[in-house]
Amino acid sequence: MLPNALSPNKSLPNKSLLNDSLPNDSFPKRRASKQLRPKRLALKGILLPQLTGRGPPVYGIMLPVTNFYRMTSISETATRLLSLEGKVAVITGAGSGIGRGIALRLSEMGAAVVVLDVDIEKGEATVRTITERAGRALFEKCDVRSAEDCRRATESAIASFGRIDILCNNAGIIVRKNVVDLSEEEWDLALDVTLKGIFLLSREVIPHMEKNGGGTIVNTGSGWSLKAGPQAASYCAAKAGVLNLTRAMAIDHGKSNIRVNCVCPGDIDTPMLRSECAQLGADPAAFLKEAANRPLARVGTPEDVANTVLFLVSDMAAWITGTQVVVDGGGLA
Repeated sequence: MLPNALSPNKSLPNKSLLNDSLPNDSFPKRRASKQLRPKRLALKGILLPQLTGRGPPVYGIMLPVTNFYRMTSISETATRLLSLEGKVAVITGAGSGIGRGIALRLSEMGAAVVVLDVDIEKGEATVRTITERAGRALFEKCDVRSAEDCRRATESAIASFGRIDILCNNAGIIVRKNVVDLSEEEWDLALDVTLKGIFLLSREVIPHMEKNGGGTIVNTGSGWSLKAGPQAASYCAAKAGVLNLTRAMAIDHGKSNIRVNCVCPGDIDTPMLRSECAQLGADPAAFLKEAANRPLARVGTPEDVANTVLFLVSDMAAWITGTQVVVDGGGLA
């Protein structure tokens, strides 16, 4: 007799406990006191004895019924906590890298996604991938430095999907220079895309979230939101600003049931990371080896960040706002 298999001295679970998961004819209409026979029903991977009233019960390998209920319960709980079905997410910089990873993950979990990017080809490619996987998505060309672009993109999202529940302010650039070598134009570009863009788009989206009764915003910061790094003065300034702006937004809009958090990635294998290598004139192999020099001994992936964003925009994080989550394989430890 295998562990957990029913023995002749143990009766089947009460039929009333199975009504939600078994068809009506799974139990023939016989009295429960009748003996059981080895004829079995294959039902969703569980073998159940059939009531016949003839012969002693003989059992083969059987999945315990309790395991079926447990698996069902886990699935239902995960769906309730993580599903984004019926929600609409707007994501900037979603044509590549972390933004693309976030767009794909939120779509997989049921959200309709509005992909914003300045690169039309890459943005449309993200939308194609989502729609090929039976998701719903829309691309809008948007330069987050432009108030008009942010207004138009927001209006397009509302016109297409009727609401905005999630905003991921992810667009950003990095210039690997110190303050002496930076031009004023480079400084302005880094601050405008990375920090001003959050202000401009959030200003358009938040009133719609308030009308809906709430929403969630995730701003993409960096490990360098919390500590500085070499040859990246404008990037460090902008990302530190993203983190403190996140806190200010959380304070101001919590009363409207809008949660605002910041995800702070370490080195992630994206086109931006490789552009840093080129800007610094570093050997790619040596650069990536150094980037992987952290407790978990690897460079991160867009999926690592996207999974964290999913948590922050889901009901699992319903009482989390105004803080940062570092996703860096232990780099800041």
